[in-house]
Order: sequence, then structure tokens, then C-alpha cells
Amino acid sequence: MKVQYPKLPKNTPVTVTRSCPPDWTLYSRPSSDFCLKLFGSPNITYNQAQATGYCSQLNATLGGLESYDEQHDMTAQGLAINLLDSRNLTFSGFWVSGIRKSSCSTLAEVATPACNKTMAFDFTDKYLSTYSGYSWAPGNPDGVTSSGAIQNCIMLRTQTNGTTLLGMVDDVQCTYTTGTAFDIHGYVCGKIPGI
Repeated sequence: MKVQYPKLPKNTPVTVTRSCPPDWTLYSRPSSDFCLKLFGSPNITYNQAQATGYCSQLNATLGGLESYDEQHDMTAQGLAINLLDSRNLTFSGFWVSGIRKSSCSTLAEVATPACNKTMAFDFTDKYLSTYSGYSWAPGNPDGVTSSGAIQNCIMLRTQTNGTTLLGMVDDVQCTYTTGTAFDIHGYVCGKIPGI
């Protein structure tokens, strides 16, 4: 027996609804809708490679910050984790997409327009276009010295000592996890919504 399906009139648009996994937030970006989620713990620290690996296990990538809304939401979630840190550190960091380009690794190179701020980095989050969620802390990125590049990854800062640097990004060593001033307590993962 052959099943007959109703025919749609010609040129009828088909609407597909895409959604994020539970506990992820959907954002509308210029190039595509995108899902983000901040992962972290006040008792655990992560380096950038670990963060990237954990996102990959979720079929996601280390997420970036396309807009103020994304930056604000991820900062608020990170601050909530930071406030639970028993060490009472000034701030915590959360890894976001961004690895310094090899062509932006000397003082001469970072002085050029091609290596200005966010332009100095490559991003695993391929759905970024405006990068307007990347608000750099004053004087940053500053991870290139006369000896070369020493801070090649990007973290989102969450402050407990006022709001001056709350939600700003900073370049830091990719292997960094913990220190006397701050810990990196998590990371942001991103993925395209599913059907």
C-alpha cells in the first residue's frame, strides 16, 4: 500500500525550527543562530587545551563573544562561579575562542593594523563576524614582549573587586590554570543549533 502525502502548493516556504540543547542559550548572530554555554567550577581550573577538548566532546567548539548580550550573559554566569571560589581571588577567567596568529608574534608585527587587538587572533568559533563582545581590558592584548609572544589565548574576566574590568577580555598563557591573582575556572562552548 502506497502512502499519499498531501502536496504543498509550489513555492511554499518550509520553516525549520532549530534549538539549542537544554541549558544552552540561543543567540541570533549575523551569520547564523548560535548556542553558547559557560561551563565551570569554583573548585577546578582548566588550561586552554583542556577547555577546547571538553567542548569538542560536546560536538562544540570553544565559543566566542559576538555581541554585548553574549558577553554580558557569559560574564554573569562566570561571576556566579567566581563568587563561590573559597580563595576569594580578585577575579577568575573563563576561556573563550581566540589563539594568537603566528604572524602577530613580535612587537613590530603587533604595531601594525593587521595585528590590532582582535585582528591578532584566529578563532575556532567560525560564526563570529563583528567580535563586538570582545572588549579588551586596558592595555591589552599585551602578551607580546621583545622576546616574542608569551600570552597567546583569550580569557573572559569576571571581577569581584568592582566592575571596571568585569566582562573584559585579556590575553593569557594558554597553559595557565591557577596563580596568586586569579584562576581560570571554566570555558565557553558554542555550537550551531540542531533541528
